[in-house]
Amino acid sequence: MNLAGNGNTYLTPIKVRFVLINTENLRNKNISIMAGNIFDLTKQFDLSKIDGIELDILLLYEFQNITSRLDITKFDEQIIKTIYNDEFYVTYNKEKIIKIETGLAPDNIKLQEICKKINEILIKKKGEQRIGTEVLFSNSPFISTYRYKDLFAIGEVPKVFPQPYQLAAPHPLILQYKYTATELAILNSHRTKKKISEILYLMSVFSDFSFDTYTLSDSGMGWVLRKESNTSELRQIGYFYDYNELDDLFKRKKVETFSYAHHIDKYFNLGPSSKKQFIDACSWHYKASTASCANNRYLHYITAIETLINRNEENNKENNPKELHEKILEEYREKRALPDTNYRELFDDFFTNYEKAVNTINTKGSTYQFKKFLENYAGINDNKLLNSMYYLRSNISHKGTTIDSMLIKALPNIEILQIVCKKSLINWFNEKSRAKLDKQISLSLEDLWKEYRSGQIEKGKEINEILFDKKRQFPWKTNPN
Repeated sequence: MNLAGNGNTYLTPIKVRFVLINTENLRNKNISIMAGNIFDLTKQFDLSKIDGIELDILLLYEFQNITSRLDITKFDEQIIKTIYNDEFYVTYNKEKIIKIETGLAPDNIKLQEICKKINEILIKKKGEQRIGTEVLFSNSPFISTYRYKDLFAIGEVPKVFPQPYQLAAPHPLILQYKYTATELAILNSHRTKKKISEILYLMSVFSDFSFDTYTLSDSGMGWVLRKESNTSELRQIGYFYDYNELDDLFKRKKVETFSYAHHIDKYFNLGPSSKKQFIDACSWHYKASTASCANNRYLHYITAIETLINRNEENNKENNPKELHEKILEEYREKRALPDTNYRELFDDFFTNYEKAVNTINTKGSTYQFKKFLENYAGINDNKLLNSMYYLRSNISHKGTTIDSMLIKALPNIEILQIVCKKSLINWFNEKSRAKLDKQISLSLEDLWKEYRSGQIEKGKEINEILFDKKRQFPWKTNPN
């Protein structure tokens, strides 16, 4: 019987009964912990096309219950088996689905319906194409319309929408995007949130724009000052507008193209692993650029960089700390088992070799990898600068050092790190996507200070334009009138 409707029949009953769980076998996917008839559905589906979170949402909706989870963690490997109402079982290796099983009979109508939904909704992506809308906020008014192909567009809000009285305030703009809607509202919600986040993360790295969703919930309260009477009031936080007043940004004639549009093309063509690694790094860059706390900003920029460091590539078998540690211990055990062993010499030899191994581990550890990454992708060969960047990170993370109390002094460090982070992210991406480099990579401390000071001058000009220019020529304006 073909449950998924793909032309193949793979329905294998497995009879299992266990008292003790052999975690190593489970890790190798050789056993199941459920008793009774378990049918393996794995080959019914193209697992590479199924989003694990979407599958979880679909099954939660269908079964309305999760009876138990089995988590097995060994170093960086993780096998998770999720059991839905003792009827459906999904096994994950990290975030990748590796097995789908069921305890339902093959002719069970509910099982056939679920398999059909998995195939049509999650794999074939069938559904209605809809335009989603989200209000974003920027530090400056936004009156241009930018569009990336037929996927998303960003533009100013209509004049009838609420606008801030203040010059320095969150200024609203509209993001519209296209997504495939389904009959499940909860799955649609997941897809729209994921789409919005992906756009914001990419734009934080691939543009000079700075915008954000409103960080406080609509149920939050805030003190506001009334302009008319100079009195304070506690008001509910939120932004409301009439959808009927909103036009379709995709149909606007006067639109501009993002300067990094070719990068976004390359992003969608990346392999699954590189794509996820890069968008994760972009998410940390976005968190850093929108964080109000100086400590968080600094740590988030560091984390964005570290997200792209491939530990497995950087630490080959010869220099892998774990491998070195095990090698020394194994040699010690072998020599200890030999007859006529001189234990004093063996003990001295052990500590000599162990000290060398520790030194190797330290030189090939996180600090070394961080510095090597920035040398390769940000062109920084100033060892003092690299050490100071990571030293401040370690003090914040491990010693509880706070830089909020000395924000003015720490600000240049954060702004310089922001420049370094963005350059290294883009050039890592260029290498993975084989895109042409935007700039020659060559940075020194002097170059970074020049960029930082230049940025401060531009910010000063922007403030002057906001405050004193009668036409209010904001940097993002394209129409002087």
